[in-house]
Amino acid sequence: MEITFGSRLKHAWNAFFNKDPTYNMGLGYTYRPDRPRFTRGNEKTIVTAVYNRIAMDAAAINIQHVRLDKNGRFLDVINSGLNNCLTLEANTDQTGRAFIQDAVMSMLDEEIARAIIVGDGRSTADDDKINESNIRPIWTDDDLYTIKTTVSPSEDTDDARAKAFIRACVKSRKDYKGSGTPTLYTTEDVLTDCLLMEDGMGRVIYESVDKLATALRVKEIVTVPVLENLTRTNSDGDTVELMGIIVNLADYNVGADKGGAVNMFDDFDIDYNAQKYLIETRCSGALIKPYSAIALEIAASTAD
Repeated sequence: MEITFGSRLKHAWNAFFNKDPTYNMGLGYTYRPDRPRFTRGNEKTIVTAVYNRIAMDAAAINIQHVRLDKNGRFLDVINSGLNNCLTLEANTDQTGRAFIQDAVMSMLDEEIARAIIVGDGRSTADDDKINESNIRPIWTDDDLYTIKTTVSPSEDTDDARAKAFIRACVKSRKDYKGSGTPTLYTTEDVLTDCLLMEDGMGRVIYESVDKLATALRVKEIVTVPVLENLTRTNSDGDTVELMGIIVNLADYNVGADKGGAVNMFDDFDIDYNAQKYLIETRCSGALIKPYSAIALEIAASTAD
């Protein structure tokens, strides 16, 4: 199965949590088979403004397995398998340096995935802010593309919020014009409250996540930690908190130079006596179908 730039984004959460996709790629050498090979880029042209340069500079700080005293102060380095993994070899054919590079690659995957779903979370004054005009977050995209649905619970309880959330999901699906059956991205708290709902006899209404997904008319439910406690000010000036996003990522188009190539640069910094790495890619992205996503929000005062 060919590993494309888009498929890396779709599996970014799994990659970050070390849940490897089951690709049958045969034998791998040095790097995980679902990771692109690092190439030393030498492009010196000016890329058009729609491309957004995303770079991650990881200095080679020594990572070791150590022993601390009761006050958290360093005592000595432990000669263990974990320390060998971090300094010598992570796998039979992977060095400790390659292991750290692979960890940084997972961080880059998660950063891009977060930017696509809700934005990178940085302030507009931050120099590292990912330009939201270049990678347009699904949550805050124009109403033409992302349907903003308000969850209105009848009372301020977990069960009432969960019931209102399910009702809002189902009713808003009539306005959804995206491809196929979408996926619900939400938080563990929202999912837990929905699964704990009981009927009048005290029996759990939804016995599994699959049954809840069927009731919500979504393909699957994916819990994403970065969605927790996210708020924004809507067009009415009210503060709302995000509860979930329904979208099929096939409707989100990602453009990149050289097929989404990820370049790896490394050099020794004599001033800091450290090996430094730079991993970068250039890409842009946006929803391409009107009404292809649904953002479910609740008034911040009700969510507390």
